Amino acid sequence: LTLYPNPTNGQLELSLANEWKGEVSLRVLDVTGREHSMLILSKKGEELRHTLQLEGLPSGLYLIDLRQGERRAVKRIVKQ
Repeated sequence: LTLYPNPTNGQLELSLANEWKGEVSLRVLDVTGREHSMLILSKKGEELRHTLQLEGLPSGLYLIDLRQGERRAVKRIVKQ
């Protein structure tokens, strides 16, 4: 899981290049665990690319949480 730029002012590029296929859930959480957004993305090939729009979120630390079944990938980002 690659996220850039980090820190971000609002637009965040996501790249997931692994063996996962099918529906992937993406959640944006703050450090208290509060969910700010949730998306279902479809990964059909080698790489999933998506642009997240985070302009409406206050500045701070957030977690990007991707899941597919029992699999999980989490990264921290800073919103300026």
